[in-house]
Amino acid sequence: MNGNVQGLKGTVMASSDKSISHRAILFAAMAKGDSVIHGFLESEDTLRTLKAMEELGVKITRAGSTVIVHGVGSDSFTAPKSPLQMGNSGTTTRLLAGVLAGSDFEVEMIGDEMLSKRPMDRIVTPKRAMGEQISGVSEKHFLPLQLRGNPSLVPIEYEMPISSAQVKSAILFAGMQAQGRTIVIEKNKSRNHTEEMIAEFGGGITVEGNKIVLEGPVTLRPFEMTVPGDISSAAFFLVAGLIVPNSRLTVKNVLLNSTRTGILEVIKKMGGLLHIERTGRNVGDITVQTSKLQGIEISGEIIPRLIDELPIIALLATQADGVTRVRDAKELKVKEVDRIRAVASQLGRLGALIEATEDGWNIFGKTPLHGAKVESLGDHRIGMMLMIASLLVNDELFSLGDKEAINVSYPKFFQDLESVSRFGKEARVLSTTTQKFSAKKIVLVGFMGAGKTTVGRLLANHLSTLFIDLDEQIEMNQGRSICEIFKRLGEESFRRMETEALKKVTRQNVVLSTGGGFVEDEKNRERLKSGEFLVVYLSPKFENLYERLQGDDKRPLIQQKTKKEIEELFTKRKAFYEFVADITLSLEAESPEEILHLLLKQLEG
Repeated sequence: MNGNVQGLKGTVMASSDKSISHRAILFAAMAKGDSVIHGFLESEDTLRTLKAMEELGVKITRAGSTVIVHGVGSDSFTAPKSPLQMGNSGTTTRLLAGVLAGSDFEVEMIGDEMLSKRPMDRIVTPKRAMGEQISGVSEKHFLPLQLRGNPSLVPIEYEMPISSAQVKSAILFAGMQAQGRTIVIEKNKSRNHTEEMIAEFGGGITVEGNKIVLEGPVTLRPFEMTVPGDISSAAFFLVAGLIVPNSRLTVKNVLLNSTRTGILEVIKKMGGLLHIERTGRNVGDITVQTSKLQGIEISGEIIPRLIDELPIIALLATQADGVTRVRDAKELKVKEVDRIRAVASQLGRLGALIEATEDGWNIFGKTPLHGAKVESLGDHRIGMMLMIASLLVNDELFSLGDKEAINVSYPKFFQDLESVSRFGKEARVLSTTTQKFSAKKIVLVGFMGAGKTTVGRLLANHLSTLFIDLDEQIEMNQGRSICEIFKRLGEESFRRMETEALKKVTRQNVVLSTGGGFVEDEKNRERLKSGEFLVVYLSPKFENLYERLQGDDKRPLIQQKTKKEIEELFTKRKAFYEFVADITLSLEAESPEEILHLLLKQLEG
């Protein structure tokens, strides 16, 4: 592989489920009373749903990720004063058309350029059969969409021509407002959140195989719930942990609903190392690690259970031996973009051997990827897939256009990616950092106990260069400990040894740590300011430092000193550290690895 990533480590808390966040707002608005939703996903799409309900007369209050919906009931929505803006959210558009099916007023739905290219005919046909007036532009009924509900909706029996949770849900939302039995028959099972939430919040609904029977009308009761983690978002980290060398990642609090776990079945079938620890009803933590993968065929009934994960599965397949064939995925053509063509074109730019077909791809692996300019094409899942691909390539040669599209479903994606790829990102800094500072020595200064030696070793290891601790060098030269040198020869002699030890370091591209008092000597300060060194000052808070020093009998200058005396020494030296420093890291209680991460970000900048 051409990438510089050394491995992904750690844990990620799965981003809240987008599908359930949408539905929770809608169910709460249709119930009469106050519903409390914890862990609501604040993404561009879900906020479109929330805003639309507010414009329909529903009061909603928010406190962080907790949302309180003061539901008015589906018979008490009020006409909006202007068209409802759907942005890029197909889920909001289709589900809301069902929610408004029984409201006797006119509504116009508009969207952005991309949503306006997505056909809505799939909901128009069944909704008209139920008595709702609904129409859009052309035979495909593109947005703007005009609709007027009907308080006397007719229940229908509808056999789905395609597998779509959105279309199914639009019918069921309308069916809750109809008098009688609404029946939906699916070709293949799609995600069943709507059915489960109807049952949980007061509706009479039964599911037998692919047949769903809803008894209407339904009076929903208000509720309190916590939104679980989204497996569609978790999928990007699961794949990253499988394909980036030397990786082991855990994604926590993932919804394990059987209609959503198709990707886990694919990973296992491809030979991926995966462990699931269940932590609650249909929720668990998933751990993956770098694996040797084998190409497979993905088709048939599993497709609706992983339709949103197929772009990242395509990347996974590029790193598997043999051919992976994806079939029966025509639904990808009517997402934010034609994902079949988009995935093939963008992964192709990175060197993947991928052939687009009418209903999927043929993916030939295992293929090394290289850097290139790629585009999300305004599609959040394409954007996230490409960012995971970037972990396998030379960062300097990779660029992603329209990263902002990722905010549609996963606003914290980059933050979470950075948290687990910290060491990988640091590794990408290595080549440029090593070149940038190859003509200098990096010196870590700071008070005793600040972590200079530990962080220095980590930094040198990441830069693949030599590390020298001046105290250890002196101890080796003298054949005795620092404490013994102080007792036998005194502090002044020790300071001269420090100065001489630094003079003997002639090699460039080296990392050094000094004793805490090295900067008290004016000549040493002048030397550090000469331009020969890049000086990094590790500056923890005194209270944290003092706590760390308690019981340390290896530091002669603090033995027999009071806290006040140590703080005075700390304050005196602080001014010297700040004077010589090129980079100052103000620390709280970070681990050495976290300090290294902060330092490398500074070096990169």
